Amino acid sequence: SAWAELADATFFLSPAEPAAAQIAAMKAIATAPQSGPGRNLIRALQGRMVDYSLVAGDEAKAAESLQTMNESIAPTAIRADIEARTRRLAESFVRRAEGGGTDWLRPELAERLSGWIRRSLESAPEDADARFLAARWALVRKNGTETTAELGRAVAAGLPLEIATSFL
Repeated sequence: SAWAELADATFFLSPAEPAAAQIAAMKAIATAPQSGPGRNLIRALQGRMVDYSLVAGDEAKAAESLQTMNESIAPTAIRADIEARTRRLAESFVRRAEGGGTDWLRPELAERLSGWIRRSLESAPEDADARFLAARWALVRKNGTETTAELGRAVAAGLPLEIATSFL
């Protein structure tokens, strides 16, 4: 659907302002055909709406959307889903910032991103990938001391040394 594509394009263009993507996604859901492919599109868009809510800083709305998508989902599963989504979003945003500037990264989104990475580290302090993500984010922010410290922690947690050294 054109509305779904507009939602994706709008979100990619300005992830710090997900409201326009949310509106386009809601229009795509409202106009999706009542068919198998239409239901698949709606399900995919509902998942994106969860991500848009997280980026907007509205975890309660994200949790509500997950509950609506699956009424029998347990609160612990909702929390785990949100943690996985915020980690995936953080990885995506860090990769984007590494690849070509941060003009799109508004201060409130950068703060949210830092919080997602911090929560990821709190829930799995010995996760080498989470530590490596934190090091990459510190480098994007030009914080050499934190980058070095997180790289050391990532290696101690099992990140292969060749990955850490190629990063420098």
